[in-house]
Amino acid sequence: MVTLIFSFGIYHIYSGGLIRENFPLGVKDSEIIPDNYKATILFLKNNLAPDESFFTMTAEASWYYFIDRPSPSRFPVIIFAIPYFYQNEVVKDLEKNNVKFVLYRNSHWASRFDGFPNEERLPLIAKYIRNNFIFYRKIDDNEIWIRKTEDPLKPDTR
Repeated sequence: MVTLIFSFGIYHIYSGGLIRENFPLGVKDSEIIPDNYKATILFLKNNLAPDESFFTMTAEASWYYFIDRPSPSRFPVIIFAIPYFYQNEVVKDLEKNNVKFVLYRNSHWASRFDGFPNEERLPLIAKYIRNNFIFYRKIDDNEIWIRKTEDPLKPDTR
């Protein structure tokens, strides 16, 4: 019976294409990046100097891969920083790592996976961002904020 169940499971994985879906080896990134991320990725790549950082509040570590920049914090998945002492650490990291842009929110499920937005879940980080950054633009559903010390009237190089 166990062999039959195991065999059915293997068949289901193979016939459903689940291996390729979960491990897309040989598939170009451009084929799996959501369409509503592509313009934002291009904007960030074109508007970050080599010494500038980017931060995301969306709980999607993939953004750092997409723009080929490390997270300015040791928490690329920001929801792991829920305890206040970790939020304080993230704030210090944002201060010292020359963060120019913050992806503050988007419609991805990871931003509200338990029904609470990250602004509520991470109040210290959200307060720091509100105090030091301003809304800059929305690209598709991605809300970009810029550090207040930056010139928001600088020409767009997108």
